Amino acid sequence: GVALSGDSGGSMWASLGQGCNCALESAVALAESVGDVATTAGGAGTARKIKEGLLAYERAHHPNVEAAVELSEGGMGSSKRRTMSRSFMALIVTTLFLSKAFGFLGARPPAIMQISEAGVSFASIRSLWRVQQGVATAILACTATALVLAAVAAVRTLAAAVFGVRL
Repeated sequence: GVALSGDSGGSMWASLGQGCNCALESAVALAESVGDVATTAGGAGTARKIKEGLLAYERAHHPNVEAAVELSEGGMGSSKRRTMSRSFMALIVTTLFLSKAFGFLGARPPAIMQISEAGVSFASIRSLWRVQQGVATAILACTATALVLAAVAAVRTLAAAVFGVRL
């Protein structure tokens, strides 16, 4: 079998600076999965043990690699572009605000701020980002709705005041 490690199994967004980290993480996971084979002195079962070790490596490490690739290729804004859109920036700002405003409730730091944290897997960052993105999107949608309703009320008031027309 063949084992890919680091960012050889999928592309990494260079600006995340995580290619080397993924390689080190992969090396540790691979060593943990097939390490006992190296201490075995050959024999008929060695090939089977290597295959089992590689399968264990894939099962244990695949979710994290898949998350790293998804975060890299899609960007945390789920855009194939490598630039930040206004909507993505609004999500980041809203998420930052929520984490600061509700930190006393145990709100976690924004997922994007945890990319370089030791001991935080890409899979957990992706999961947290999905939750935070959903909450921020809902808040932004409610804010936009409130602004539209306020604009409609202002137009009605203006029309009544200037033209004597009730809308």
